[in-house]
Amino acid sequence: MMDAFGFFNSSAPMTDWNQRTLRQIIQAHFQPSHTQANPSWVNSVCFEAQSDGTLMIQFPHTYFQDWFRQYLQKDFEAFILDHVPGISGFVYHNQTHQHQPKERLFQPFQGDDGHTFQGFLYNDKNRDQVLTAKALLNQSRWPTTPLLICGPRGCGKTHLLLAMANSLLDEDTSGIVLALTCDDLFSISSLRAEDKERARNELCMAQALLVDDVQRIEKSRTLQDELLLVYDVLEETGMPMVFTCLHKIPEDGEMIPKLRSRLEGGIIVHLKSPDLDIRGRFVQQESEHRGLNLSEGEQLALARQCTDFQSITQVLLRLVAQHDLRSSTHRPDISQLIDQAGTGKPQPLSCEEIMSQVATHFSLTVEELTSHRRQQKIVLARQVAIFICRFLHNASFTHIGSLFGGRNHSSIIYAFKRIQSLQKDRPELKSQVQTLLKQCAEKSKESLL
Repeated sequence: MMDAFGFFNSSAPMTDWNQRTLRQIIQAHFQPSHTQANPSWVNSVCFEAQSDGTLMIQFPHTYFQDWFRQYLQKDFEAFILDHVPGISGFVYHNQTHQHQPKERLFQPFQGDDGHTFQGFLYNDKNRDQVLTAKALLNQSRWPTTPLLICGPRGCGKTHLLLAMANSLLDEDTSGIVLALTCDDLFSISSLRAEDKERARNELCMAQALLVDDVQRIEKSRTLQDELLLVYDVLEETGMPMVFTCLHKIPEDGEMIPKLRSRLEGGIIVHLKSPDLDIRGRFVQQESEHRGLNLSEGEQLALARQCTDFQSITQVLLRLVAQHDLRSSTHRPDISQLIDQAGTGKPQPLSCEEIMSQVATHFSLTVEELTSHRRQQKIVLARQVAIFICRFLHNASFTHIGSLFGGRNHSSIIYAFKRIQSLQKDRPELKSQVQTLLKQCAEKSKESLL
């Protein structure tokens, strides 16, 4: 027997019904005069009659399913139950194509046990500055202005910024806290248009934004415009913003006036260089943490010779490297190493020079090192170069990723940890890494041997 529309035989099994027949009857009923939808909508929906008497309906997109539920579902179900024999219910299935969520362009701050308020050494010279930072965090609501931390090289600006990031993270674990360097921001320039928009959205949606060495943004007018836009959004929503700056932002520099006035229009604290007492306590704390076992005389010599935290840290890192490179039975002359390391404050090779050195060692080109080729030799060399860049510079994983062909944050972390782990089980690899560290030291005339 045919129904009123002449399409269905009541005795025919539901499994014999085809989608074309279902679409024809549905399309014939749901004309524009009955709904606001063009009847062609039905062509993008999948219908499948089930043996249990239900009709499964699959949608191509979530927004399509939402629209259907709002405007058509009630009339659609009544129509089908009245005109299609054997249907007793409905099952809706969203066929949205499931894409792997894109990795964030700016990695959320996860906490840093090495940079806390408890570990920040200061005395009366910087007491008010630290108390100001803590007082901002203790307020029930962040002020509508940012905090700008100014000071000379190596006075502890980065430590104070990260200590504040830790506190902000503890206050609201559900929100995204971004603690970035200018190198992280500069990576925006290499992104495609759609990813630039995504980067802007990530910054604007942050629950707190902290940027280190903001004065370096003077190099890019485009990036200044981006930060100005983000600043205005976060200020409007009352989100915490903290910036560090070397000394102060010069009025005759290249920073656009609107951005400079916003940065300087907030709360400003000026950190002063650590005096000998604080530097001595810092050397003691760090040498114990790194297992160097420096004598009191060696600690005092280092504190006197290096006048800021950054210089002290660089020397201690070289001492650790030299200690690892030496035979365990031959303790290096640390006093001599301190004297040599402090002469002229030598700097390690740049990341680009390290990449060139590693490529040459493995008989490769830098282009091969930064490519996406997966040959075993290239992958190993690439991971070694990533490890050395991170080891010598402690650069952000995001920045290193931008140097190595735009690789993402997690890939760089994996490469670093893999070489770190493999050295424990593969003596030949450890020897290669040590050889490359020596070559980098010799090439930059920083050998402490």
